[in-house]
Amino acid sequence: MNLFPEIFRSVELIWLVWGLSLAACVGLTVALRKWREERSAKRGWKNLAEEDGAAYAVPYVMTFPLYALFVGLVVECSLLLVTKVGTMYAAYAAARSAVVWESAKSGSGVISTQKMNDKAERAAILAMVPFASGSSQHSGGSAAGADLVGPVLTASELYRNGRFVNPNYLTRKVRYAAGHTQITSIDRASGAPDALLTANLTFEAPFHIPGIGRFLGQPSGNGYYVIQVRTKAALPSESPQNETRDIGIQYLSE
Repeated sequence: MNLFPEIFRSVELIWLVWGLSLAACVGLTVALRKWREERSAKRGWKNLAEEDGAAYAVPYVMTFPLYALFVGLVVECSLLLVTKVGTMYAAYAAARSAVVWESAKSGSGVISTQKMNDKAERAAILAMVPFASGSSQHSGGSAAGADLVGPVLTASELYRNGRFVNPNYLTRKVRYAAGHTQITSIDRASGAPDALLTANLTFEAPFHIPGIGRFLGQPSGNGYYVIQVRTKAALPSESPQNETRDIGIQYLSE
């Protein structure tokens, strides 16, 4: 995976909005501090006694809505960019899973190409759970990922080290990841044993702050807005160099 171009794939606009909003927040903060220092000699009721005294509050009143908007954009875009990093990890997990299962798909009669793709998608879903939304606003009553909830809750019990984790919150994260993570394809570069296997992942990242999704996202059909985050990761195949490309082990795992 080439990190530099991949970190920008499908989120170029988000990076641009994040940078401009951050610069605007810094600029407004500097401007307000400068204005306040210039007016620091005149405070309290003395300002109001002068003809233009009440106008001193106008910059605050006019600037605050813009400031709140830019802060919201920075927060929302930061969440989306963190999610983008998560998709890079998930795509790698999917590619690694495909590499492992590819050598078991031929010859055994049990593991098919579709099963390999399903295993890769399962790995991607589990990798996206920490980055998925746990908000009830985004749950939408989805039953996706019901088979993954139990194992994830069990793993949480083992690794949380006494910290409380709301099982309902974790369940919503698992189901959102399962319902909005998709491995669109597993592409093989060539027929060589060490050819690159590329996992192409798509994740629907939700917007959390009202209003912003109307401008940067698209309707999800469930009352909130999402953005399609696309990522791909490639790893070399490790299949045996024989005619069937399988390792001769009968896999019974489902």
